[in-house]
Amino acid sequence: MGLYKKWCDGTKEKDKRKHYWTYVEKNGGRDEIRDDLAETIRSHYDRLERIADDVNRLGYKVAAKILSEAMPQTPKSRSGDLGEILATELVEEEIGLRVPVRRLRYKDGRNMAMRGDDFIGAGYDAAGEKLWLLKGEAKSNKVLGKATVTSARKVLNRDSGRCTPGSLLFVANRLLEGTDPDDNALGRSLRDEVGLKSLRADRIDHMLFTVSGNGPHASLKEDLDATGTNRARTEAYYRGRCRSSPFFARRRRRDAGAREPPRLRNVHFARARILSPTILPWVWPAQRLSTPILFSCSDSA
Repeated sequence: MGLYKKWCDGTKEKDKRKHYWTYVEKNGGRDEIRDDLAETIRSHYDRLERIADDVNRLGYKVAAKILSEAMPQTPKSRSGDLGEILATELVEEEIGLRVPVRRLRYKDGRNMAMRGDDFIGAGYDAAGEKLWLLKGEAKSNKVLGKATVTSARKVLNRDSGRCTPGSLLFVANRLLEGTDPDDNALGRSLRDEVGLKSLRADRIDHMLFTVSGNGPHASLKEDLDATGTNRARTEAYYRGRCRSSPFFARRRRRDAGAREPPRLRNVHFARARILSPTILPWVWPAQRLSTPILFSCSDSA
């Protein structure tokens, strides 16, 4: 069972070729996925077998130190990385395309954002013959607003809506460097597409994944309604904080002179610590929010 299926209850609305999906955290869902999510996050920064080899050769603490050098330390970089991780997992679980390269393993610096498309999904049609791509943009903001959505849509529409050539070539070359014949074949198809640009718009989908502390902004639905139906378009939203959350008490504690709890910045995954000294990612507050964590996802497939 996939991460989201264990974690959330989902509802889906459909309007012609457009779909709007909402995911709400189940009671106990957070504990259900804790170990799986920890492993998932680690796998986006390094191969799990390589981490296991470090543990076997050097011990747990040294292996944790090695992994921590690859993981971001600033709130902004953690936020951006986690948005990409959650978006990638949603693509593979719900949309059915692969995100064949984990980009975060190739960052120039752990606190630096990579240029190009945030994530690229790839696969073939039902017959296994025609290439199918997904161009993705992940946005993480304390408060989601229209400007963020508009900016993300502008990025998705760049290059005539096609995957950025440099980003597509990066994925292609990583696949061609391996020894798996299926990966090599997909890498060759992607590399050919960089030069030929032969895919029609209806075989290059778009996905916008947002992470924020406020509720789903009306601009998300407005953006979906304004898009055409010549390609599948997905907008996925994650909300991580509510007004009645205990973390809103931080200011009251500070004003009263009490010791503050750890600063989580936004009580959504990306603002929490994602690596402890024992390689355990802390991706949510210990307290359960008093309203459910919410995702909303729209897709015009």
